[in-house]
Amino acid sequence: MMEYFINYLLQVALSLALLHGIYRLFVRTETFHRLNRWVLMGSLLLSALLPAISIPAIGQQTAGIMDGFSYFLLPVVVSAEGPGTAAENLRTASLPGFWQLAGMVYITVSGILLFRLLFQLAGISRLILCSDRVPQDGYYLVISKKVHTPFSFFRYIFLNPKDLGAAGSRQILDHEEVHSRQLHSVDNLLAELYALIFWFSPVSWWHKREILLNLEYLADNGALEKGCEPGDYQLQLLKASLRDTRFALANHFAQSIIKRRIKMMNTEKSPLRRAWKYLLLIPAAAAALLLLNCTGEFEQEKTGGPDTETGREGSISESLVTPDTSHQNGTGYNFAEVDKKPVFPGGNDKILEYVGENFTYPAAAREAGIEGTVYVMFTIMADGSVNNVKAVRGEDLGGGLAEEAVRVVKSMPAWTPAEQKGKKVAVSYTLPVFCRLSTTPKRLSKDDPDNIYSFAIVNKKPQFPGGNDKIMSYIGENFLYPSEALEKDIQGSVYIQFMIEKDGSISNVKCVRGQSLGGGLAEEGVRVVSSMPAWTPGEHKGEKVAVSYTLPIFASVQK
Repeated sequence: MMEYFINYLLQVALSLALLHGIYRLFVRTETFHRLNRWVLMGSLLLSALLPAISIPAIGQQTAGIMDGFSYFLLPVVVSAEGPGTAAENLRTASLPGFWQLAGMVYITVSGILLFRLLFQLAGISRLILCSDRVPQDGYYLVISKKVHTPFSFFRYIFLNPKDLGAAGSRQILDHEEVHSRQLHSVDNLLAELYALIFWFSPVSWWHKREILLNLEYLADNGALEKGCEPGDYQLQLLKASLRDTRFALANHFAQSIIKRRIKMMNTEKSPLRRAWKYLLLIPAAAAALLLLNCTGEFEQEKTGGPDTETGREGSISESLVTPDTSHQNGTGYNFAEVDKKPVFPGGNDKILEYVGENFTYPAAAREAGIEGTVYVMFTIMADGSVNNVKAVRGEDLGGGLAEEAVRVVKSMPAWTPAEQKGKKVAVSYTLPVFCRLSTTPKRLSKDDPDNIYSFAIVNKKPQFPGGNDKIMSYIGENFLYPSEALEKDIQGSVYIQFMIEKDGSISNVKCVRGQSLGGGLAEEGVRVVSSMPAWTPGEHKGEKVAVSYTLPIFASVQK
């Protein structure tokens, strides 16, 4: 889940970067300050919404692009050695992965910034409660010796007793009244929260600075419209900026922006005809929407599953849950089509533990030495319950394996249901369950002098450069649909088996299923896999080992 949250944060940051770029290049020097306020705050809202908007047509017009893989998780392996054994053998080292580390760093920094914000708010609250409050027309004047620089926060204006009646105090008060009456603290606080959430993006801090600066422009204009003499007013700004600033959240006299404020006050009003520049924000938003949709082009459905040959080692499914097309018959949506994916209690990674701990190897299968893979299809209903459970492959293994797999899946607790366009919907899945009499690692071939292990059993799994999730992108970007297959409209699944050697190199690449499709699909699948860069090799008991792998590739011609 953390991966998807961080991905959303990055997409929002990208959207804001495009919108902020247009503002910075074309708009910020104009004197349409009221309009700029709406543009700056609207950019925050729009950037947060754009990643949630999808364009169905994107990625559907190009023939020859193969579908990507929705998820890249392990199948479930169950063992006759006893409940929980397979799950324990499959658990990776306790060290957190990349997304967990990234999430920990993000939460830590966000927590520090949140604490800082709350500390500032608490300081302002203490000032309000512990100081004299004088009711005025539409606001309260808070007078305290702890106030070093005049500032406003919502309907409160804070002054030091020494500022009362001092030269220029009326001008400063006029300035703060504009902030208070126009509720600039709302913009200020929202900008702080946005920077807190998107602290990793420099653009969020630049955008916050522009929001605060534009609010100062509005307050400066309001003060001058009340009759303040520009020269005296600017002098008071300079004096105020030299004082101590204790409340950065609400302070409006930062020395770093005084120069730009004075320059803006002396700038001639922008003619109305230059307002056309704001129209540039429309193509910027469209470009952001298009870019965000294109980044998800390869996140499409994957069909099919690994080889089902009984007892075959090293043939794995690239997805813990393989999407099927049963929604066409009314039983549920395809996993890749829904906006919000269903989630197993505790996260989808917990599925393998649940099945591994609850699967009881049938005595008949144990006595007959039966192993193999059972594919269980089921539907997660709109209320999260599991329904329509059935074995779609492997039921001919015998020994009660298929029946036990179906029983365990039926016993699953309710999921968090999927959502499509804000509505809860049913989703169909296929779960591969590897049934093994023993999960002790073994060679795949007696005659092979090297230890070649099954992907599902080694302690440390091989890693594709950038993470195994990147395999979908690599295949999608490098698979060239053969012209013969295009002309004959040939599509289907090919299964490419290969070896990840101890040094991470790829060897022994061959198509083990799907050659009969023809059209050059199998050959292209072999070519793409052969061209893969070196992986981080697998390890077992601290030693690098060769690992056998089978990759299903679903090739389809997009209409």
